[in-house]
Amino acid sequence: MPVEFRLLGAVSVATESEELSLGPAKRRSMLAALLLRANTVVTTDQLIEASWEHAPPAHAHTVVQSHVSHLRTLLHDGGAAGRGVELTAQGPAAYVLRLTGPQLDAHRFDELVRLAAHQRRPADSILMLREALALWRGPALAGTVDSEPLRAAAHTLTETRLLTVEDLAHRYGQLGEHTRAVTVLRAEAVAHPMRESLAGALMVALYRAGRRPDAIDWYHRTRRLLADEIGAAPGRVLQEAYGLILQHEEPGPTDHRAPNAPAPSAAPPRERPPGQGRRTTEPHLELAPPPEETAAPGKRADEAVGLVNLAVAQAAGDDLAEARESCARAVALAQQADDRQTEILAYQHLARHCLTAGAHEEALRHAESGLALRLGDGSMTRRVLLFTARGEALAALGKCEEALMQLMGAAGLAEREGYDEGACGALSVLLRMTAEEEYQQRYEQALARLAAAR
Repeated sequence: MPVEFRLLGAVSVATESEELSLGPAKRRSMLAALLLRANTVVTTDQLIEASWEHAPPAHAHTVVQSHVSHLRTLLHDGGAAGRGVELTAQGPAAYVLRLTGPQLDAHRFDELVRLAAHQRRPADSILMLREALALWRGPALAGTVDSEPLRAAAHTLTETRLLTVEDLAHRYGQLGEHTRAVTVLRAEAVAHPMRESLAGALMVALYRAGRRPDAIDWYHRTRRLLADEIGAAPGRVLQEAYGLILQHEEPGPTDHRAPNAPAPSAAPPRERPPGQGRRTTEPHLELAPPPEETAAPGKRADEAVGLVNLAVAQAAGDDLAEARESCARAVALAQQADDRQTEILAYQHLARHCLTAGAHEEALRHAESGLALRLGDGSMTRRVLLFTARGEALAALGKCEEALMQLMGAAGLAEREGYDEGACGALSVLLRMTAEEEYQQRYEQALARLAAAR
């Protein structure tokens, strides 16, 4: 590929001989916004919205013009113009990035997935799906600004990838290669523990690979997680997969998926604003223990824990205002009960819900309040999550250097203590801020350790 534009990982541009140096995160963000709407007019206001995570400065239009000029020069000097790539102005306040052929990895991914869906032989589909997934080099749109439009686009790309993973496992199941299906599904089920379609598919693949006890264990693990995080019972996919396993039903010859589970779509899902619908994963939230496990028994402490769990359910239903209020009440109750363990837990969730709602200053304040509660080694996991939330808030407020220090500290602490889920969370945020290869390698290593531990 003479010129390749990449969105499935760190945003980048590669020629036959080198990867072009794009420069700061805002420039990468503008390029990502243009690539996401390739061959379509993108207004300056849209570029501003994608490139600032909070209120843009008064001279934002001038900044956009400067970055677009640098991009145009960079593409010209890199030989992209000779390959049909053209970045042009459309009037005084709009631009269009014209591509020809399969120059964008996200377009090639979609095309391979579409072709795989039309193959008659599962083996042919598997080849195309594996080639499509091999295009991914890390979290989508890494190295860009954490703005709402790019978060939504990254979510959509990630959702499409997960559907493709599920489809690949299904194709392996059609060939009777259930162990390979387990391998494909396990790492993703660990990384997205509340995605019921992944959990159900993994349960059935484990069962059909002769690992019935592991399949039952995975069901109970997911059931507890759903109850603790959002107060929900397993859905139909999980329940029917569990029923199949308990009844010792003989698996069908070609279907590894949970009974009645919807088939993965080859086409990417329609983009929706972040927060709509039930969330499939919440990597920075720690499970609230049931009341009997709280540090200080008592009615107020029990009520505080219940409010934290209620807040998770409220946030999953896109009611962030209620979630924040529930967490604030949980903090007050924990303080009245003199239960610092529950108080730090409530601050952790409150900071996370404020970040999701875009209330970055509040998130910073609550994260710092939680970190001020020193509880010794037993609070390590919560401190990692609070450090990560503090780093995200600082980044959103434009304090990037301090944010990087916080996030590097959180990742380092998690790695030293063997808390790989926390390391993945901190490193994924770092990868949204910078495309450093070291962070990508550490993220992949932590993810591999999580998969191996299961």
